[in-house]
Amino acid sequence: MKNVKSNIVVLIFVLIGIAGLLMWTKSMNFGRWAKNQYFGEISSIQDSSLSISNKESIAETIVIEKDTEIFKKHELIDQKSLVIGDNVLVIGDYDAQGNIHAKIIRIFPPRRK
Repeated sequence: MKNVKSNIVVLIFVLIGIAGLLMWTKSMNFGRWAKNQYFGEISSIQDSSLSISNKESIAETIVIEKDTEIFKKHELIDQKSLVIGDNVLVIGDYDAQGNIHAKIIRIFPPRRK
């Protein structure tokens, strides 16, 4: 009987841990996938930058430089092909002003609903 109770307690803790992990990853809709990877939807486009937003409308400014590579379906594309509403993964680093300098931008198809 003691073994069954301890197994139930372990199972409860495992389930609580899994639920916490799922809630944490769900809240990171556009946050970091890795140290310098950001995911979000393009909310505005300027000449040398764009903004991406997550579900909570928190925006990040992405600086597009001459050597920034932009991909769509494994093809290198021009910056002019970016469209508001595109889902993008941005790889880059923050500067002192809090902007992300993009090294790579990858466009993903719209999410399935």
